[in-house]
Amino acid sequence: MNNLKTKAALGIVLMMFMVYAANRDAESSSWTVKRFEFIGNKSFSDRQLMGLIELKPKWPFYNTRFSLSKLRFDIESIEKYYRSKGYLFAKVSLDKITRDSTRYRVFIWVHIDEGDLVTIRSVQTESERGHLDSGILKDLRTQPGRPLNARALELDQEKIINVLNAKGYLKSRTGADIEIDTFSSQASVTFYVNEGPMVKVGEIELEGVKKLKSDIVFRELAFKKGDTLDISKIRKTQKQLYRTDFFSIVQITPLFGDSVNTISLNDLPDSSYNVLVAVDESDFFRLSAGIGYGTSEGVRSSFRISCYNLFGLGHKITLKGNLSQRLQGTEALYSTPWLLGIPIQLGSSLYYKRESDPDEDYLGIFRGWRISIGQQTGFDLAYQVWMNYEDVNLLRTRDESLKNTNTQSIGLSLTYDTRDGILDPKTGFLNIFETSVAGLIGKQSNKFVKVTNDLRFHWNLRNLRFGSGLKLGLVYPYGNDPVPVQERFFGGGARSVRGFDEKHLREDIDGNSERGNFLATANLLECRFPLFWWFQGALFLDAGYVWDDTDNWNGFSSFNDLRWSAGPGIRLNTPIAVIRLDLGFKLDRKPSESLLQLHFDIGQPF
Repeated sequence: MNNLKTKAALGIVLMMFMVYAANRDAESSSWTVKRFEFIGNKSFSDRQLMGLIELKPKWPFYNTRFSLSKLRFDIESIEKYYRSKGYLFAKVSLDKITRDSTRYRVFIWVHIDEGDLVTIRSVQTESERGHLDSGILKDLRTQPGRPLNARALELDQEKIINVLNAKGYLKSRTGADIEIDTFSSQASVTFYVNEGPMVKVGEIELEGVKKLKSDIVFRELAFKKGDTLDISKIRKTQKQLYRTDFFSIVQITPLFGDSVNTISLNDLPDSSYNVLVAVDESDFFRLSAGIGYGTSEGVRSSFRISCYNLFGLGHKITLKGNLSQRLQGTEALYSTPWLLGIPIQLGSSLYYKRESDPDEDYLGIFRGWRISIGQQTGFDLAYQVWMNYEDVNLLRTRDESLKNTNTQSIGLSLTYDTRDGILDPKTGFLNIFETSVAGLIGKQSNKFVKVTNDLRFHWNLRNLRFGSGLKLGLVYPYGNDPVPVQERFFGGGARSVRGFDEKHLREDIDGNSERGNFLATANLLECRFPLFWWFQGALFLDAGYVWDDTDNWNGFSSFNDLRWSAGPGIRLNTPIAVIRLDLGFKLDRKPSESLLQLHFDIGQPF
């Protein structure tokens, strides 16, 4: 198996090289850029300016195709950059261009006349209605003594608008008047503001509600009649309505009536105005299916059928299933968005699943039901309390002494999520905490306490993306019987410690995978960087181990048990999914182990 995966990795590398070679051959007759130099730049380095242009030579093959239109665009980009940084009189022009006709190469020189840097002498505001606090000046990017920056001016105008929007002035207008003294190269900046009317909520009108009952919309509104309609209430309402998954478009607009035909909108008085909530309902019947491949599960497929808005109340019923070499199962779910007039979601499900793993002689067939209540709060925090009953139809492992006992448990999960995306997050923080107790209800049940915590960070540094993750798990029996095998932890694989096969982070002397009651795995650091097109490269460092229980944890000495891996990876970031290939090397390889493991999967590892 390992030889097959090694050959697959070599085949992929060879294929990429052949594609590159074909590309090079196709471009051999095109003019390429060998050199691009700047003359006269003093305030910004060549490296900074190179980051602005498209025609920069790409070391080591210099395969950037030359184009006159791109050259003109690059010259304009450099000039705009200088003027945005306060060099308002900068001029950028082509100095000379030469060609090497024998090797189809182009040499470019661009001349830069920077001119004087324009600095800010004074900053002030002029407000038509006097509702803008002059204290906002200290919070602006545009400050006396600083260079006149066009981008800073735009951001400051946005900030002024946001401050007024937060006070209920939803139709504010602002601009910047700049007077430049060419003799001293100093500028006086005046931000002029028209606040427009402060909007109080009058009657609330609905538009676009057809199949849903109007109460579904009204109960999600973050404002009522008589409230000041500020931007935070509008955004909260939109967020809550989108979260129901019943609407594809949500727009909230104050209605100013026919008076805007005779009076300027900015001159309307502070008053109560009707508010229009316009929505476009989503499809209430949805069908989706998918197929994929992963080195741990082989070919896998899934389907999902959902019917929303049962009884016109937004109730949802879903049937879903999945199929792979290791896992097969189906689940039927029913959920309601509100419970007894409270914005708490009630969910229930029936499920059947079959898990198998030839590597550990494991086969489990389970069926059960689950009831939960929970809520997504407005603070990036979601919680859920649940009760679960699981019946063991069949459980077969290497340990013949294990009993096929049912599990009746109650639990709590807390999720805090500030990531900017789910499929491929660039920044943000995610923490998932779950705890459950089995055996408190029911006479015949496994008895254990289980706690897990999954922590992930994502951040950027220029064009580099970084990620880090830590997963901890503890399950502890409090009865006479051990923890059931299906509740124990394992490590290793494409979404755990890479470089190790699925569930083989810990093995017995015969090379069989082993589970434990205490888990610690860390994706210590992953760095992703752009390559070309939709492709990204990656470098990673992972570590972790699975212990029998906490009695085997001996403080810092137990860090000697940790297994370490590192390696490179490649990502194909398509608009619908991330396709991932990682090559993990064991840094502390044992004599009986392979050096590396190839992981192919869909989605980021954490």
